[in-house]
Amino acid sequence: MQSFNFADKLIVVIGAAQGIGAAVARSLVLAGATVAGFDIQSDKIYCRRLRVELFRIVVVK
Repeated sequence: MQSFNFADKLIVVIGAAQGIGAAVARSLVLAGATVAGFDIQSDKIYCRRLRVELFRIVVVK
């Protein structure tokens, strides 16, 4: 499997509260990116952000 390094990158994920969007946001964070997560359900993004590995998700309301 090829790994990616997104260190020092800001990536926007639309629909980041759940499902595929949340999985993409998590994968990008684990690859070093800072993620700006947008979703109509911003409270769910905030709860997901509180998990230790996701502190680099920026919640945008």
